[in-house]
Amino acid sequence: FSEDIVIVDARLPSFQLEGLATYQRILSTLHWSIKAATDQSRFEITSVLPPVNNEVYMRWRLHLWPRDVLKDARGFLDNFGAAGAAGAWRDGLGMGMPI
Repeated sequence: FSEDIVIVDARLPSFQLEGLATYQRILSTLHWSIKAATDQSRFEITSVLPPVNNEVYMRWRLHLWPRDVLKDARGFLDNFGAAGAAGAWRDGLGMGMPI
């Protein structure tokens, strides 16, 4: 890409990202955010039109599968006997609250 690249979303043409450094930062931030917040992602380019007057039109779709935010908490709570409390509840020794 050239240094004077401009990224424009057809849905919001007044908002433009200008310059190669900006483009690289946006892609880097997007990549980091996706890896941090999702278990899986899939990027699809749905159509690309040939360049006309140095402009390329591209449609794309990003599928995201969010992380299980409680996955780490489940192991943490087990260390405090949450599993033991569940067993006590089943045995009629509960603390008065459903589990």
